[in-house]
Amino acid sequence: MSEKSAGVVIANIQGKTPYFLIIRQREGHWGFPKGHLDEGEDAKAAAIREVVEEVGITNLEIVPDVFYEDKYKVERAGMKLDKTVTYFLGISKTQNTSLQENEVKDARWLPYEKALVQLTYEGSKKALMTLAPKVSSLKNN
Repeated sequence: MSEKSAGVVIANIQGKTPYFLIIRQREGHWGFPKGHLDEGEDAKAAAIREVVEEVGITNLEIVPDVFYEDKYKVERAGMKLDKTVTYFLGISKTQNTSLQENEVKDARWLPYEKALVQLTYEGSKKALMTLAPKVSSLKNN
């Protein structure tokens, strides 16, 4: 069996510095806005929906053809599942957030190095390491 989720590594560029939005979930870990795909929903639509629901950002620009897939195993109700999380790269023109209080306990906009240290899971760190360099190429265009 398998499980699919989608999320967004969100960047906001201030001057020459990109800041990345990381959130602390109610369970205490730091990561990116993400969640399960609803029935009939594709990964990009799910990722955008999760950003709106969890952090209230509605003006997100998803960078075309740029994503990272994190694959790992999880156990749910005694069943082992293959989980895939697809992270897209999103650019926000604002740092304003409105947190979904029952899901998200805190949110921080951090520069790359600080975000990398703050993230809890290796998959989230790899998503940032893979997608963050793409922001620099966008800044230069």
